[in-house]
Order: sequence, then C-alpha cells, then structure tokens
Amino acid sequence: MNDIHHEFEETVKRIQSHNGVDGVIVVNNNGDLITSTLDMRSSVNNAEMMSKLADNAKGFVRNLDPTNELTVLRMGSKRREVLVAPGKFHLNIFFRQIIF
Repeated sequence: MNDIHHEFEETVKRIQSHNGVDGVIVVNNNGDLITSTLDMRSSVNNAEMMSKLADNAKGFVRNLDPTNELTVLRMGSKRREVLVAPGKFHLNIFFRQIIF
C-alpha cells in the first residue's frame, strides 16, 4: 500500500510541475478529498463543485450516447482553465493558468 501511495504522490508532484499548473485535487468516487496541492478550504469547495459537475457531465454524455463515457471535462476563462478527468476509482481535477 505504501508503494501505491508513494507512486500516487509522485504522479501528483509530476503533474503539478508542468508549466502553468497551479493546483491539483484528487477525490474518490464519493467526492471525498484524497489529496490536494491547494489550501484545505479551496480544496474542499472545489472538490465538491467539480464532483457534482463531473457527475452531471457523465450523465449528459451517456444521454447523448449510452455506449460512450466522459474522459475529460475542460472549462476555460480568459486566464484560467480547469480540467476534470474521471478515473475508475477517483476524479482528477487540474487548475491551470493559460499562458500566452
């Protein structure tokens, strides 16, 4: 179990080191926080909102085509974007600055 946890933490660190990435949150399928690089309040608030949004997006994709599934949900503004990537047992949430 420690090896899996260590590998998981190393993956989060690697993603966090990418240019423009300024936050990573991982939650389980119940929306419970597993790990985050943000402060606790931001982590909990964002995890809750993004989990609900991802659940709605998964349902939307299934309504369009029952044989399909959501792979990535990407939302952007002028300066930032959020990527939500569902896994089998967890949800990855990435916050990124848009670099011009």
